[in-house]
Amino acid sequence: NAVWIGSFLGEDLPFMGAIGQVRFWRTALDLETLKAAALVDVTSFDVDHPQLSNLVAMSAFSEDALLIIETSN
Repeated sequence: NAVWIGSFLGEDLPFMGAIGQVRFWRTALDLETLKAAALVDVTSFDVDHPQLSNLVAMSAFSEDALLIIETSN
């Protein structure tokens, strides 16, 4: 399955903007949870994210790495 970042409704249109980080979750998150964690390092020990166990992978585009989260599922 392909992943499109910045696509609008599946259209092949260029994304005009900036994306600082991308996170992949095993489950859909509600809008309030997304807003609350938008600019927060959810992997920090002092952050209590309600869906952290469903985080699959994340990448900050300022780094040349993709962090894969190991899970038992």
